[in-house]
Order: sequence, then C-alpha cells, then structure tokens
Amino acid sequence: MQSILVGFGSAVGAGAEEITLRLLYQLITILVATRVVTWLVRRLGQTDVSGEILAGLLLGPSLLGALFPGFMHGLFHPSTGTIFTGLAQVGLIFLMFQIGLEFEFNRHLGGDRRSVIVISLLSIAVPFVMGYFSAPWFHARLSEAVPLFGFQLFFAVAMSITAIPILGRIFMVLGLSHTRTAALTIGAAAIDDVSGWMILGAISLLVKGAFSWGWAVPRVIGLAAYLVLVFFVVR
Repeated sequence: MQSILVGFGSAVGAGAEEITLRLLYQLITILVATRVVTWLVRRLGQTDVSGEILAGLLLGPSLLGALFPGFMHGLFHPSTGTIFTGLAQVGLIFLMFQIGLEFEFNRHLGGDRRSVIVISLLSIAVPFVMGYFSAPWFHARLSEAVPLFGFQLFFAVAMSITAIPILGRIFMVLGLSHTRTAALTIGAAAIDDVSGWMILGAISLLVKGAFSWGWAVPRVIGLAAYLVLVFFVVR
C-alpha cells in the first residue's frame, strides 16, 4: 500500500511539474511576442494595446494555428487550459478594478448621466443596424452552413458591443483616464455590455425558437430599474 501511495504521489508531482513548465513556456512566449510586437507598433505611432491584440492574433488560431497547428497545440497544451483561463480572469478582474480606481465617474458624470444613456443607446443602435445589413456579405464567405437570419442577428450584436477592458486600457495608455470623454465613453460602454448580453440571450432563444415575452419582459424591466437606480438614485 505504501509503495502505491508513493508512486501515486510521484505521478501527481510529475504531472504538476510538467503542467507548470508548460505554463511557464506559454507565459514566456506571450510576454516575448507581446514586447516585440508592441515595440513594432509603437514605431508606427500606435498604442501598446494594439500591439498586445496583434500579438494575440499572431499566436492564436488566426496565424500560428493556421500555419502550424501541431506546434500551437504543443505550445498551448490543453492540460494548462483551466489554469491559463483562471490567470486570464484574475488579470481581467485587476484591470477592471484599475479602471474603477482611475476613471473619475462621479466628478464628470454627476450631473450629466442622461448623456451616458443617450450615447449608449445610439452606440448600440447604429452599429447594430449597420452590422445586420452588412452581415450577408460575410455570411456568404465565412459561414454558409449557418442560417442567414441567425448569423445577421449575432453579427449585429457583435458589432454593437464595445470591450470595456480594451477601451479602458487605451484611455490609460494615452493618459486620458481622468477626462470627461473617458468617463462618458466607459459609462456608455458599461450599459452597452449589460444590454448586449441580454440581447444576445434573446437572440439565442429566438434563433432556437424558444423565445417568449415572459422571459424578456422581466429582464427588460430589471435592466431599466438597474439603470435608474445607478444613474439617478445612487450618487
């Protein structure tokens, strides 16, 4: 029995060590690629965020996975997927926390909260309409097996939602995090994000034929109540 336990402990230790090494290789690769690409885009007058996004595209399925799928699978091994995702989520939490610390929402939006709602509604509606009508062109080239109507709705939502972490990071890199423009933009993007997830859920049910007003109405009322509470009651 003791020999079995010792062998089991050794196997667990070996597995943990292998996963740790793979994770370190991944982090080193990402850091080196990010630093190199960021240096290049900075020479072109772009922000560091652009380089970080481009480095992710280069290391992901878009380039590395398309040209060298075996190498990408070996580098980003599935055994580290859960840990890597956890680290990414923790980093995202810290980034959002930093955005909340640096952006002066109360100072710039204290008496102008209606503008945030108007900007949010327009920033959803205009890209949604444009995305919906431009989606057939992409559908014919990218996803013919998917029904056109569902593809149009999903594409429209994807075009109308702004990534708050990316937007906030751009403002911080440019030194604009304390400006009124930044506060208005992030405030509107926050409403877009909440609304976008609700719209995406409704579209998913609609495409599947499971949409019901009993599902939608309470959530719309809840969202409206939340916005009123945040922008007009809480100070």
